[in-house]
Amino acid sequence: MTKHTRKRGTGTVRKDGYIAHYRNKRIVFEHIEIAERALGHPLPRGAQIHHVDGDPANNAPGNLVICPSKKYHMELHARDAARTAGYPMEWRKCAFCKNYDNPNDLFFSGVHYHKACRRQYLKARYDRIHGKT
Repeated sequence: MTKHTRKRGTGTVRKDGYIAHYRNKRIVFEHIEIAERALGHPLPRGAQIHHVDGDPANNAPGNLVICPSKKYHMELHARDAARTAGYPMEWRKCAFCKNYDNPNDLFFSGVHYHKACRRQYLKARYDRIHGKT
């Protein structure tokens, strides 16, 4: 993460990279203030802000995407991870073997996985728990 410094009175850069201000004795995040200003009203319940370039300190309005839900926000991150890894954006990573694959070839139960990878993981876990080698 890049190191950011701020002028006195312009907010604090937190350890996680987000910029925070104190308003009426409460911590307010700069990216949320900017998004709400652009909307003209407070964010809807459950909405999240996505930083397109991945830098939580870059709060330029063009770098912020208002996501209606956490699920949508996580989908943006999954698409970006696949694209960065050199795969089509719709491909997902198997939670067990960590390889990307077409979602039509994966199963989903909270995470994407290949049936064979999950079976192998569960067998190894069973053997480890029951002392089999």
